[in-house]
Amino acid sequence: MNIAIGIDFGTNFTYIGFVHGTEPDGSARVQELVSAKDASRGIPSVYWNDGKNELTGRDALKKYRTRPEYGVVSVKSKLAENSIRLGDTEYTPLEIVRRMMTSFLETADGILRKQYALNPSSLDVVLTVPVSFDQSQVRLLRSALESVTLTNNTAVLVKSVIQEPIASAVRFLGIHSVPDDYIAVFDLGGGTLDVAVMHYKPSASSPYRVVDQDGDSTLGGDRWDERMQKVLEDAFRKKYQTALKDSVRRKLAENARELKEELSENASAEAQIQNEGDYIELSVSREEFETASKDLTDRAVNVLKTLFSRQKDKKISHLILTGGGSRMPQIQNAIRQADFLPDKVEIRCFNPEKSIAEGAALLSSFMQFPQEKASSGNSQLHSSVANIAPHGYGIVTNVPQRNNEPLLRIFFLKNTPLTASGKGSTVMGDLPEEKRRISIYNILETDVLEEGTDPYESGKYILIDNVPYTALYQGREVLDAVLTRSRAVPAGTPATETLSMNEALQLDFTAEDKYAGIHHTVDITGKNAKF
Repeated sequence: MNIAIGIDFGTNFTYIGFVHGTEPDGSARVQELVSAKDASRGIPSVYWNDGKNELTGRDALKKYRTRPEYGVVSVKSKLAENSIRLGDTEYTPLEIVRRMMTSFLETADGILRKQYALNPSSLDVVLTVPVSFDQSQVRLLRSALESVTLTNNTAVLVKSVIQEPIASAVRFLGIHSVPDDYIAVFDLGGGTLDVAVMHYKPSASSPYRVVDQDGDSTLGGDRWDERMQKVLEDAFRKKYQTALKDSVRRKLAENARELKEELSENASAEAQIQNEGDYIELSVSREEFETASKDLTDRAVNVLKTLFSRQKDKKISHLILTGGGSRMPQIQNAIRQADFLPDKVEIRCFNPEKSIAEGAALLSSFMQFPQEKASSGNSQLHSSVANIAPHGYGIVTNVPQRNNEPLLRIFFLKNTPLTASGKGSTVMGDLPEEKRRISIYNILETDVLEEGTDPYESGKYILIDNVPYTALYQGREVLDAVLTRSRAVPAGTPATETLSMNEALQLDFTAEDKYAGIHHTVDITGKNAKF
């Protein structure tokens, strides 16, 4: 039996869900596949290993608080690192994510068997990722999941990857569907901020059409935790008139998130800490915290403002706030007071901890049973999401029309409907023999969206023979692809490159040249990568 599940691997918490039954209103019922102790918030995304004991989740978090040198938190924000040191041992981010996912899915598999009397032969996964994730991060998470081996020989199959705010929108529409509706999503998670606009039309072959998306890869709830820690440190110095010990600083950091969350419900909060025989008591008001973090709130609102300015011609009826950070009153108040929102837009804080995993579970279920009724009334939710590219992609090219100036040749732009594809051609220059035998393609992502007259103008690209180009500084190198030939080709040999992305956010690159009747090809799986 194939069981469709959705996974939200969060910076701070991981949630797993699957569709099982219906609610009284006819909407799909999504059940959690986490232990009872993790049902309200999800599984802490923490890994701990001292070489003798390996722990994940809540048990790992407890150990991390006393022996942090053997553990890692917020591993999702560390995927670009070459290695992570735990004690004297170094691990790749892929290995740590694989071990965490193995543990989480063992629990999920056990719940399916014991609680639901199901006997899964495979777990068919829809995985969610931030809009801001680059292709190397997406591929790392996918590879980690696909390498999981479970004790019951249950296979783990990644059926698709979807952006987090899109999954949340799908879940919202599964409960509150309004035909021919535009909705926006503001998703403030632990590590990133993502925003998106989706159009829902039940009668369409692809009822969910993503219109626009954006985000900030460095702005998440963790940044507010850091500000809370600074507020606590300042309060400590003022009250006790002494320097901070490292042990005290660590205790304050451990309490920062809890106090931040308490201030979402109360006007003030107190930290009570025991440290090396000392009793420390500090009080923080909501006003103090909001003042200290106002610049972060302004940044978050500006990301949303940019999205709405691009979609000002759309009649957006709902703005959905999700992700744990959206519970903060300063976020909700700043958004409600924003002058760029349409007058009649309805703002709702929607199931911040679970909606992403639940939406992914729905999408996974729809892929198995596309005509299954999963919403109220007579409307049916289908499997197809008409998605768009989260970034544009291209390669570094010397442009003859600009005296061989190196620019980023864009094969397809950000927000291009998927599947997106582009072709290009290159002529082998008069290079040393080794470089005519081995070609290294630098694949970059870019978020430029507007046509201009100068490729060095921020956010702009230019067209040369109807092909978009932009300055290299406006791209980020994420992948290398290497074409190795049996022998060097002569200068002047033409090559053809194709870069494409499918609806599962999989990027593929091929390069081919023809010389002496021999076809040389390379794809992106042969690249030099960080995993």
